[in-house]
Amino acid sequence: VPQSSFYVSSREALSKKGGIICLQLKLDVIPNQMSKPKPKEIDWKLIMKKNAFDEPDIPRASVMKVLWEYWNGRSWVRLFAGDEYENLFFRTHEEHVSVVFHCPPDIEETAVNSEVNYWIRIRVLKIDNLYESDPIYMSPWIEEVRISYEYGDTFVTTEHCMTVNALD
Repeated sequence: VPQSSFYVSSREALSKKGGIICLQLKLDVIPNQMSKPKPKEIDWKLIMKKNAFDEPDIPRASVMKVLWEYWNGRSWVRLFAGDEYENLFFRTHEEHVSVVFHCPPDIEETAVNSEVNYWIRIRVLKIDNLYESDPIYMSPWIEEVRISYEYGDTFVTTEHCMTVNALD
């Protein structure tokens, strides 16, 4: 449904401000139909054409557009300036995808479902054929979520440094 959200958290990766984050997903769609289709009424005649027996095309409701966001301490903010990953869930078959982005410098912790962590969310904005009568809902299916990070060639200044020598 529009405005539904999928949340991903990782204290390890998403706290690395300025780092390059790679989110790997295995995406698929599962067709769901809420009610069984009614059989087509056939107007029987002595001579008939083949298309009189064809099944009607059932519209498919698919997620067309999503919005990637992160928490900056005050509100949820767009993660990407462009539209590069907006149609990521408009799929018809299984596929492995990688979403690569720079960790925002102003990302902050927040509580989602009573768990405090660094979060990004994917919010559904638009669904194709949403208001058709009895469509087949192409529900996104996500598995094998992996998140990694690296800093590349940039140097990062340390915020804290602790040394332990002979238990002192």
